[in-house]
Amino acid sequence: MKKMVNLYIEKDADVPEIMTGVERIAGISARDVETGNDVELTGVESLILEKEYPNGEGLENDVRKTIEQNNPNLEINDINFSDDEVNF
Repeated sequence: MKKMVNLYIEKDADVPEIMTGVERIAGISARDVETGNDVELTGVESLILEKEYPNGEGLENDVRKTIEQNNPNLEINDINFSDDEVNF
């Protein structure tokens, strides 16, 4: 049975001004919906600060696809975005 998780995505706050409208991911974490415990994610390194998303387009799709491919035991319940650092 798959574990249901909520994702928390920290957006990079230090995108250069000339790249207005471009979003990058600074961090991704997951929390088990049932227990509230953090869940380890595999294979998300390729998304963190490496890809740029004009106007944020495709960001949620990329995250969902990458996490589901690399973590077949997880099912994404919800994706939450933050411009601030996520602290648990």
